[in-house]
Amino acid sequence: MATLTTPHYAFPYPDGAERVMDGDNAIAALAQSVDAKLHELTAVVGYVNVDMQSQWAIAIGFGATFVTPPAVFAIGVGFAADNINVMTRQGQTTTTGATLEGTAAGAVGIRSIQWLAIGHRAQAGTRRERDEAETRPVDEGEAEAKG
Repeated sequence: MATLTTPHYAFPYPDGAERVMDGDNAIAALAQSVDAKLHELTAVVGYVNVDMQSQWAIAIGFGATFVTPPAVFAIGVGFAADNINVMTRQGQTTTTGATLEGTAAGAVGIRSIQWLAIGHRAQAGTRRERDEAETRPVDEGEAEAKG
């Protein structure tokens, strides 16, 4: 009974010759691997209040550390006539924060800029080391002793 793995994430799965009851360990390992991958994905949301001027920039902190700079999305919340444009400043997104900048042709006063950062959070060890530590194959003698 061989357990195969997917090419990109090394998710385990039973080969085609295994009976379903013989593949339960591989299926359990697959579920645990998917759960671990989804757990690594982090979404952080926040907002900052900005005193609107024709052009503005503000630094934000994520409150979490990502493995690589995350994807950051931002939107200005105001009135239809505010015409607020928001973007991340080129080259200013790091694993712990970003700089948002924008224009506000019609806005005057304080407006809220809401943002979302999505990426993988930092964890100790490589992905392969974590996977191998979490999904150890069960020895047949050990399985018989339990069963």
